[in-house]
Amino acid sequence: MNAVVRTRICLIFNILTLVAIICVISIVGTGKYLNFGPSDKLEIIGIEINTWTKWCIVNLFIIFVSISDTFINEWGMPFISFRIYDPDIKVIKDVGPVELQILANSMYFCSSVKTVIYTLCYVSQLDFALIRVVSGEIASIVTIRSLIKEKEFKKEKDEDTTSNSSLESNGSGSSHNSGSSGNSIKSLLSNVRKQGERQPLLINV
Repeated sequence: MNAVVRTRICLIFNILTLVAIICVISIVGTGKYLNFGPSDKLEIIGIEINTWTKWCIVNLFIIFVSISDTFINEWGMPFISFRIYDPDIKVIKDVGPVELQILANSMYFCSSVKTVIYTLCYVSQLDFALIRVVSGEIASIVTIRSLIKEKEFKKEKDEDTTSNSSLESNGSGSSHNSGSSGNSIKSLLSNVRKQGERQPLLINV
């Protein structure tokens, strides 16, 4: 099975499982986690979110962190991961070992601490988690699109036509070369015959 077809099938199953989870939560789920908006019972890191002003501030914080993490994970982390964990890359020319060590450990440390802090926001109420997911996916559209623009895409049909045209050009070139070589051989043979015909005349004289 083609890799593209497998990926499309995986996407379909991913959507179906997501819809199933949402249906189960909306039908069976109860409790304060499914609430939306501020509440007297809503508390994050010891701070009560009982007004719409506090609720909006928390959401702005979540959106900012989510967008920044998306850009960091899409643009910065692959640079570090490929140069450290890719076994095929043995020679690194664009960064030194000390700088790569500092970049890797600093990025991992900041990400871990932030994850501990804003995970408390996501698990406190469903609306915070949904805002985090939506804002992160919107930011990923920009990052993925920018990375796709750096690639060059060719269809398999285009590659087949290119290879066939190159083969035809090579074949025509070889036939042309064989024809020219045949003509040159014929001209050499005719010259030899002419010289052979002239030599007896010179001997008789």
